Amino acid sequence: MSKPANTISADQMREIGRRIFTACGAPPEEAEALIREMVRSSLMGIDSHGISSIGQYVSEVKSGMVVPGTPLRVITEHGALAVVDCGFNFGIVNAVRAADMAVRKAGQSGVSCVIGERSHHVGRLGTFVQRISEAGQVGIAFASSSTKYRRWGGVAPWGGREGRLSTNPIAYAVPHGDWPILFDMTTASVPKQKLKVIQRTGGQAPSGSLIDAEGRDTTDPSRVLAGEGAILPFGGSQGHKGYGLALLAEIVSGFLSGDRFSPEEKEGRYCNAFCFLALNPEASCGLEVFGTLMADYRRYIESCPARDPARPVIMPGEIERRTYQERSRDGIPITREEWKHIVESARSVGVEL
Repeated sequence: MSKPANTISADQMREIGRRIFTACGAPPEEAEALIREMVRSSLMGIDSHGISSIGQYVSEVKSGMVVPGTPLRVITEHGALAVVDCGFNFGIVNAVRAADMAVRKAGQSGVSCVIGERSHHVGRLGTFVQRISEAGQVGIAFASSSTKYRRWGGVAPWGGREGRLSTNPIAYAVPHGDWPILFDMTTASVPKQKLKVIQRTGGQAPSGSLIDAEGRDTTDPSRVLAGEGAILPFGGSQGHKGYGLALLAEIVSGFLSGDRFSPEEKEGRYCNAFCFLALNPEASCGLEVFGTLMADYRRYIESCPARDPARPVIMPGEIERRTYQERSRDGIPITREEWKHIVESARSVGVEL
């Protein structure tokens, strides 16, 4: 494969990100964790949740929406379950800490649940289940965005024409060799973060994913991002399935913690809520037995004859693994506009690139 015309290496981007986020006030270890996961998302091809978000995060620090350096605080802890307050630090930073807490608890109890509130944007939800899987455990995660306080209900419920839900992603990762079986999806037809990228690049949203204020199909992301219309739940004519899963994500991430948090949210401050589950195979059948079963199962699934021989059956996460390998070698594709946005954001906090 030929190298794209405009790329930047992962190492270069990590160094740039460390400088930018440290200048924003993040302690060095937090800046490192934040840019590490953003770069990993870009390496995997999840560009909407990778380095393209740097400018957004810098702007939100400057506006006071993000409070770098805020520790993760445990509010409620009962055995294998904990509710934590992320304190509006960078969402990725304290969500990584929450995922690590889930791993520790599952190591003790076999299973755990950590619910987080008052979190800034957590980015790619798959980041956290992937981290749990790297510890030898099965990770399952749900997230939502403020809608329990009637904020940014950008996704219409099934049959509706106004937004009531956020894009509410669901993800899981299963340990399997050096790369997990990894599934990460939004319960909406298109993620909000991807809509921002589409709008910034002057593109159009996929047909059948958006409606305008009158409930008619539209491909214009700017109208929906301005609150004129809504994103549809995923599933097309079977959108009731996406709707049902969106409700599940909202309930377990947003409501199990109660309403003790986020007076800022009620006043209009955007935030994420999340729920991380960790299941420890060592406590059930043993990690070695589990690994053997998973390897046999993968061979069985991938042995299925393909409808199109050019597109064999693969497990979730395999495309991202291949993209990660290619971009680690060739660099992360970056447009002139994206680079200009990063340079301007860096300059705004006193960093010259």
